[in-house]
Amino acid sequence: MRPFVALGGRLQQHADRQSSMKGSLADWAGGRFFMAPCAGPILGLVLAGAALNGANLYSALLLLVFAAGAATSLGLALLAAAGVSA
Repeated sequence: MRPFVALGGRLQQHADRQSSMKGSLADWAGGRFFMAPCAGPILGLVLAGAALNGANLYSALLLLVFAAGAATSLGLALLAAAGVSA
């Protein structure tokens, strides 16, 4: 986990130096893009299915796919925010 913690620290330091109104607006817009009205209910359905079916490979795969989609959306928002604030 140490490499991820170090990466997070470096990103935070970079964000502190690049703080601006445009960057904040891009961060807000990226968050709105990810937290669309469909993200919560979809996660709820995946978790309800996992609770009803028990821990199995299918449930784990669905959670992994949801996490990959969320990470992709947030990564694209981060790149867009970096492009706006640069």
